[in-house]
Amino acid sequence: MFPPDVTAARRTSSVALDTYRKSFALIPRSLADHIVYTCETDRLAQAYERLLGTLPITLPLPSGVAAALPRQADPTEMRISFLGCGRAEKGFHLLPEVISQVHRQRPNVQFVVQVVAPDKHNWDRVIHQLSQLESRLGEVVHLDHKPIIDDDWSAAICRSSLLLLP
Repeated sequence: MFPPDVTAARRTSSVALDTYRKSFALIPRSLADHIVYTCETDRLAQAYERLLGTLPITLPLPSGVAAALPRQADPTEMRISFLGCGRAEKGFHLLPEVISQVHRQRPNVQFVVQVVAPDKHNWDRVIHQLSQLESRLGEVVHLDHKPIIDDDWSAAICRSSLLLLP
């Protein structure tokens, strides 16, 4: 799930890449062709391909949303949702400007932003800007400050006209 030179805490590691190289080197050649590796994105799979010598299968994490769920979004309103953990690679830091620009051009577009950041002290400025937008724009911006459970996740997706994804 993480780039090979980054820790689970999303910090660059000087030893993680070497650890992966040494670990993969321990796999006996007789087994290497029988092991399947997965990554959640094509880009991450390509990063691991350089270490493995074979391209991992891209297997996105399941969202818990059934494909047959009925769309509940009101067709007369536009609701854009940013769900999931706020990270730089997802563009979390760009949201205040994106919301402001969209609002200037289309004042009725609504935004739902899940404000769950892995390292909140690095995101204080962005969270503050988003909170100011929520206060100033009222119903147009809604911030959700808690993790979303599966049922709420499904409902949030169904109420959305557009999902912002990395």
